[in-house]
Amino acid sequence: MKKLNNEIWQKWAIIKNKNISYDIKNIIYGKYGLVIELYGVDDFVAQDISIKFGYPIAYRLIDHDYNEVKYQKLIQNGDFHCEWHSYIIKNSQWVDQLTQEGNIVIENKKKYVHYAITEEDYVIEVVSTKKPEIEIIKNS
Repeated sequence: MKKLNNEIWQKWAIIKNKNISYDIKNIIYGKYGLVIELYGVDDFVAQDISIKFGYPIAYRLIDHDYNEVKYQKLIQNGDFHCEWHSYIIKNSQWVDQLTQEGNIVIENKKKYVHYAITEEDYVIEVVSTKKPEIEIIKNS
């Protein structure tokens, strides 16, 4: 667990009990909502993963330079390598910011989950009220 200000960045195991390296292949927002496709970067991984968020409250793709101080703290607080990492962010400053600006109505903040997948140069963050659907796609 990594703490940034009041935020708590907890490791999000997209595939339970698996420690496999993936990179982002596609980020698609269309007819079926937000879909993030990942591909295995290890030679022995013969599968891709599709993360289907449906229609989330918000999502953003940010260059690490956009919030450099925040991400530098993340790097300093743990083992950060070039491969991506996935997190669930508790006490999210972004959720607080969205609610303060009046962009979304919060009946119960606890039902809003802030997800993050980091790459070497950027991070995609998603705020959703529903757990994403994970699909493993076997490659031939």
